[in-house]
Amino acid sequence: MGLTGACPGTILVQIATGASSGLYVLGGAVLGGIVWTRFQHLARLKAPAASVVSKDDGPNTEKGYTVYEAARMTETQGVLIYGLLCSAMIAFTSYLTPHPFGSPRLNPIIGGLAIGSAQAASLILTGSAIGVSGAYESIGKYCNRILGFSPSNKDPWPSTGPIIFVLGILGGSWSLGNILDLKIVPEAVPISRIRAIIGGVALVVGARIAGGCTSGHGISGMATLSKSSFVTVAAMFAGGIAISGLLGYF
Repeated sequence: MGLTGACPGTILVQIATGASSGLYVLGGAVLGGIVWTRFQHLARLKAPAASVVSKDDGPNTEKGYTVYEAARMTETQGVLIYGLLCSAMIAFTSYLTPHPFGSPRLNPIIGGLAIGSAQAASLILTGSAIGVSGAYESIGKYCNRILGFSPSNKDPWPSTGPIIFVLGILGGSWSLGNILDLKIVPEAVPISRIRAIIGGVALVVGARIAGGCTSGHGISGMATLSKSSFVTVAAMFAGGIAISGLLGYF
């Protein structure tokens, strides 16, 4: 994300709203999906039973793997405390940035509520929580099967659900951008094509190693108070800060 200025989900929004680096990052992300699905067996990674990944890259928490269980609280207590913390963060950031920067856009609080509501819609309509990085893995599996690079052609074809979800994000972003006449915020730092492609590969490979991306962990996993999701999101911020600091020297 530090290299590309995007996550697996916001790549799609960037493309829909005309960001110059979006298509190159997407190309890298698809390549990352191909590389991951072809060589993931070499990593010999086995997700724990309560990994944040479900069948379509969403949360799947089990007993002992949530924050409130680790703190020996009830689920209600954990949710109330987390809700109060989130409300405090909203109030604090609203105080620090009272005026939105850039082109006309949705109020960030309203936008956040819309994202949370999308979680409920996804669970009701598909039975799976929100997650995007799994779609790139599905695309990678299709590409490897078509190109003959798949380790086993006996495996069933991957579900098209995650890919359809990605197409929905593209369509929704494009529609909203046109309805509200949203303009993209100019890139503060030019992103070269090579940097965008390498960053796109790293985005997807990293997300699949972690068992989810900013949507799978940051939205779905944290909403269920999954311990692994809090650790993953903290690592995302730490990595992003470190990479951004290093890029300042080049």
